[in-house]
Amino acid sequence: MRTRNRVISIRATEIEYGLIKKLAAESKLSVTDYLIKCAMSKKINVIDIKPLYVEVKRIGNNVNQLARLANSERINAVNLSAVMDELNKIYSEIQKISKRCS
Repeated sequence: MRTRNRVISIRATEIEYGLIKKLAAESKLSVTDYLIKCAMSKKINVIDIKPLYVEVKRIGNNVNQLARLANSERINAVNLSAVMDELNKIYSEIQKISKRCS
C-alpha cells in the first residue's frame, strides 16, 4: 500500500462539506479516497473566452462608430455584412465550446 505523505487543505461551506461526507459514505470510501478518486477520474475543461470577448468588443465599437456617423448624417447606408460574418464566427466558436463542455 502506498504512503500518502502530502497534505492538501481545502475550504468548504457546511453544505459542501456535508455533501462530500455523504457521497463518500455512500461510496463506502473515506473522504480522502473519495476526493482522490473524483479528482483522478474527472477532466476539468478550462475555457478561455477572452478572445471572444475582445472580438465582441471590437464589433461593438465598430457598430457604435457607424451609428455615430449615421446620426450625424455623414453616411446614409451601412453595409453590415462584415459584422454579420464576424458574429457568425463568434457564434460558431461558442457552439464548439458548448459541445466540448457537455
